[in-house]
Amino acid sequence: SGRITTLKQNKEEEERMHAARVAEAADQRRRDDEEKQRRAAEERRLAREKRLKARQTFNGDSEDGTDALETPPDIDEEMYDTMYKVLEAVKRNTNCWLFMEPVTDEIAPNYRLIIKRPMDISTIERFLDDYKYQCIDEFVEDCRVMFANCRLYNGPRSPYFKMADSVESSLRRQITERKLSTGGLKRLFFTSINLQYLQLLSSSLSLFLSLCLSVSLFL
Repeated sequence: SGRITTLKQNKEEEERMHAARVAEAADQRRRDDEEKQRRAAEERRLAREKRLKARQTFNGDSEDGTDALETPPDIDEEMYDTMYKVLEAVKRNTNCWLFMEPVTDEIAPNYRLIIKRPMDISTIERFLDDYKYQCIDEFVEDCRVMFANCRLYNGPRSPYFKMADSVESSLRRQITERKLSTGGLKRLFFTSINLQYLQLLSSSLSLFLSLCLSVSLFL
């Protein structure tokens, strides 16, 4: 019995060591991800500072002797300022971390097979920095696609589905409070209504199937 006890203790010790190694590896991955996000955020900050400096500089040489960057002549700077402010306000939502960086297949298996048009906040910020948007509707549409991707991949029973609802609500509130004229708000509204209807339909169908199963057991 002493030998059995020793073997059992050795096995328990091996399991504890294995669990510790797994936890340490997970912690290291978390630190690596945080560092990657920190660097990405710093790059976006520098890009925004570069853009703002370009706006504040007249054509010709900048203060540091380099050529000044010019804002494209057909760009509405007030519109871009508004989009930046809307996005910064949305980022203050505590659930927004889910959308900050591109989703990879390592994090979400087969993501690129399911999602045909990936979108995330860092990409939207890059589009803003590069003046890719011709109107607010295009900006709102990219946000809508980002939320729709999350819901499609994760499904209505996932907590990530509810996080998408939360962040999208922040976007709708910003658009409404700023009285922005955009057809994108209507698409956001009707997308939300349709998803709520689908959730209700899914729950009702599940309840109906459960009742049918219960009745069949008594027959």
